[in-house]
Amino acid sequence: MTFSIKKSFKDSWSIFTSKKFYLPFILVSFVAIIGLYIVFGASGFLSTVLLLRGLWWVMIPLLALFLFLGVYFILVNINLSLVAYKTKEVHFKKSFSSVWNFKLIAKTTGLLLLVGGGALIIGYLLSLGLSKIHPILGISAFIVWVAYVAVRLAFSVYILVDSKETIINSMKKSHTMMKGNGWKFLLFIICVSILSAVVQIITSRIGFISPILSEIVVIIFGIALAPWFSLLTVSPYLQLKSH
Repeated sequence: MTFSIKKSFKDSWSIFTSKKFYLPFILVSFVAIIGLYIVFGASGFLSTVLLLRGLWWVMIPLLALFLFLGVYFILVNINLSLVAYKTKEVHFKKSFSSVWNFKLIAKTTGLLLLVGGGALIIGYLLSLGLSKIHPILGISAFIVWVAYVAVRLAFSVYILVDSKETIINSMKKSHTMMKGNGWKFLLFIICVSILSAVVQIITSRIGFISPILSEIVVIIFGIALAPWFSLLTVSPYLQLKSH
């Protein structure tokens, strides 16, 4: 059971270039990303204000609300890619209403905290122990452990959203799907990262003419190519699931 990197690029590009699909995807993705930026920006600003005023007891429920909304917008983007890839269609209203579900948002929040927090805590303890032997050994162990968890559980959120699984089952199934595919998936991520970096370098060359124009072009290209990169990253999961 494996996936094809070539097929991931080919299929995602085919869907991406569909005229019927492109503009609705851009609109939903843009609104979700803007919503995410507003949520994180507002949470940082209001947290600072409340701390300065000594109103920490107000800050805790407020941060919980911002976390809830932040995960919601993340879910919009994830579900958008899954649905678009499978149906080749995007519906603006449905893209937002389909994931406005307290249980789903709470489960996703728990999964992200468990995977992220668990990886960092265990990685830190591992690094702390091995650093006594040599600092480089400790740092290397931390990086390897976090990368291992990131690859092995990369599909956890997709499974949770797509199959409505529990947090633990989502992690187990992601781990199973990645057996024999870890290095290949890591290579896939490196390819996508290099491609993204090349696009940014090319568009930023306009900075020699005007820094402001360069920033505008980078943003425009980032928004314009967002559907493709979203579809590209979800493709390996759907290929493995189909097996």
